[in-house]
Amino acid sequence: MQAQEDVKDYYFPMPDEEYTKVYMYAFPDEPDFVLYWRITYKPETSELITKGFNHMFLPVDEMVEKITSEGSTLTVYTEWEDPALPTQRILKGEIKEADVLKWNSNSEYQYVVVTPSKYGPLELTRTRQYIGLESVEWNNKTLEVAKFKGTYRFKLEDENRTYTMSQYTYYAKGVGMIRNQRTIQGETRTLELVKVMSLEEFKALEAGE
Repeated sequence: MQAQEDVKDYYFPMPDEEYTKVYMYAFPDEPDFVLYWRITYKPETSELITKGFNHMFLPVDEMVEKITSEGSTLTVYTEWEDPALPTQRILKGEIKEADVLKWNSNSEYQYVVVTPSKYGPLELTRTRQYIGLESVEWNNKTLEVAKFKGTYRFKLEDENRTYTMSQYTYYAKGVGMIRNQRTIQGETRTLELVKVMSLEEFKALEAGE
């Protein structure tokens, strides 16, 4: 494991003026299944807001992060349960631990959120640890990326059931997350950044233009 560089510049862009872009991700083996992240940075409050949408352009989750000199901490966590159904509910998570990403740390850290799902309280624990800098091929380019390993652990408190997903995440300087390799029950899948678009382009795509 390398000593950690200051990786703030590898995280999502945080310019001096308010910034909104939409990141489109897909699995290369299933390109029709896409995920959109609408990412907004507000410099006046040092907040990074990520709202996720599924392939039908329905909201699925939202995270608000506070950007500090040491890293990013989670301040708001929201999920949309059954977003395509009349029974849709908006669930506000209770944040128990809040570290999303640290700019200079070789140690493991985590955030922990409990949401009131229809199956009972669901506890999400996301751990992360810096691995190092490396070069990867993406979109016909060779990029230097900051690589992190981590896990997602989901625990249904009422049923005492837990399942875990491990992952490696890659952030490119000036871009943000370009790749996420996740392993669940021995199966590994890779989520890739397809493109970054303006909010106007995303709205036109949503409208079928």
